[in-house]
Amino acid sequence: MQWRERKVLHRERFFLARAASVAVDTSGLDEREKSWTLEHRWWSADEIAASSDRFEPGGLAARLAALLRNTLS
Repeated sequence: MQWRERKVLHRERFFLARAASVAVDTSGLDEREKSWTLEHRWWSADEIAASSDRFEPGGLAARLAALLRNTLS
């Protein structure tokens, strides 16, 4: 990916987590991070699948749906 005029190779880890609250706390962001954070919201797997927006990792909607199918009681 391109990052600050440099090409870099990076690896990311993604986790499925459950939370008691859906509130997003941005108080820990520094000024630069705040300038990059244009908006936030929660998405369902169906909303991700139906969206024309780009999500990472590739195939996120299908991966999320499979995880939820296999972890819900």
